[in-house]
Amino acid sequence: MCKYNRRVWFAIATVVAIVFAAQGDVCGAAETISNGDALAQFSFEGTTFATTLNEFHRRYPAAILNRDDSDEKIGLRNFAVVGTKAADGAFFTFLDQQLHSIQIFYYPERINKMGGAYMVSKKVFHAFGSPIKTETKGDADRAVWSVDGKTAILSIIPSVLGIKVTDDAVDAQIKERQGLHADLGF
Repeated sequence: MCKYNRRVWFAIATVVAIVFAAQGDVCGAAETISNGDALAQFSFEGTTFATTLNEFHRRYPAAILNRDDSDEKIGLRNFAVVGTKAADGAFFTFLDQQLHSIQIFYYPERINKMGGAYMVSKKVFHAFGSPIKTETKGDADRAVWSVDGKTAILSIIPSVLGIKVTDDAVDAQIKERQGLHADLGF
């Protein structure tokens, strides 16, 4: 997946999403781009933001606690799941019993089996609608969506395509707890 081609298909997918969204129902465009319901009601392999930590462990008993991205003193736990049914891997972050974020990874071999990066990004744009922001920084391309208290980020770098969906309310709780427990050294 070369840098030029990745940027070209990312730009095309962005333009297609914006054009279809702007046209409304002209020529069936409303069927092509959703209104963001997929983000508001996000589910990955049956795991939703209503999934508790106990339910998650029943669903993914082989999940591994990622201590580097966890902060036990505030109740933040990050779990890695390798080789899910639909992706090459995923991280699930919980605050106490509540799911905070799902980060999904797809590597080139799987991306190619799904029709290539353009088709994968097109499907994400179809599900989430028009992004509120797109950007390119170095070798990374990003699109950002925000709907009903959920934020999604599609990130594309040369070796991986990732999608992260976050519950904004839980994110605010994490930041508050981190601030209360910050070690200022005095």
